[in-house]
Amino acid sequence: MDFSQFRKIVLIGAGNVAFSLGPELVRNGFQLIQICNRSEVSGKKLALKTGAEYCSDPAKISPDADLYIFSVSDNALPVVIKGLNFGIRTALIISGTIDSRILKGIASHYGVVYPVQTFNRAHPRRFLGIPLCVEGSDPDTERQLLEFAGKLSERVHSVNLEQRRYIHLSAVLANNFSNYLYSTSEEMLKKKGVSYEILFPLIRQTARNACRSGVFSFQTGPAIREDRNVMETHLEMLKDLPDLKKIYLQISENIINRKILNDKL
Repeated sequence: MDFSQFRKIVLIGAGNVAFSLGPELVRNGFQLIQICNRSEVSGKKLALKTGAEYCSDPAKISPDADLYIFSVSDNALPVVIKGLNFGIRTALIISGTIDSRILKGIASHYGVVYPVQTFNRAHPRRFLGIPLCVEGSDPDTERQLLEFAGKLSERVHSVNLEQRRYIHLSAVLANNFSNYLYSTSEEMLKKKGVSYEILFPLIRQTARNACRSGVFSFQTGPAIREDRNVMETHLEMLKDLPDLKKIYLQISENIINRKILNDKL
C-alpha cells in the first residue's frame, strides 16, 4: 500500500472543510474524480471548483478511486456508509471525535486525518500550516497516512483516539466558544450604538497572549482581581439576559478558583 500512488480520490461531503480540502487536493497533484454530497447546490459548486463529477446518492459513488475521504458530520457518517454497495481499499475520516473503526466493515485500510483549524466554505483555507492529526488502522497504514498528510501540510502529528478527542474538545473551547462570546459582544455593543471595532486591538492582543506558554498568567479583569463590586455591576447589567448572566458568573468563579489554586502552588 503506497499512498503516494493514491491519485484518484472520491470526496464524500461538501461542507466547510471539504471546500478547503477539495481544492487543496487538486493543487497537490491528486485527481479528485468525484464529489458526493446530499445537497446538490453545494455539491455541484465544489465539483465545479475542482473539476470533479458530482453525485448525490452514496450508492452511485465510483468504485474506481484509490482513496475515499469522508468529510461529513459524525451523525451523517453511518447513514452514508450504509449507502455504499462495494468494498473500499482505503478510506479516511475527517473528524475530531469519531472512532475510525466505524469504517472497519467497509474498508481494508482506514484512518483519520483531522485538521486543527476552523473552516468556512465562503473563505477556503490553505492546508500548508494547519496541524493535521493522523491515525491509522495499523502501523503501516498510519505510516502511509502520515506521508499522505505530509503532502498537504508540514505540521503532521501522529495521535491516538483519546488524544484526538481532547484536541477537538480544546479546539471547541478555544475557538467555538470564544467566537460565540465575540459575537455576543458585537451584538451588545451594536444595541448601544458602539462599533464592535473598538474591541479589535483588545482581541488581537488576547490572541497574541493566547499563543504564549502559561496562558493563565495573562488573565486580567475583575474576576482575577476578585473585584466583586465590578462583577455585581456587570451581573445587574445582564439581568435581562439570564443565560449570558449564568455564563458570566460561572466563568468568573472559575477564574477566581483557578487563581486561588495557583496561589497555593
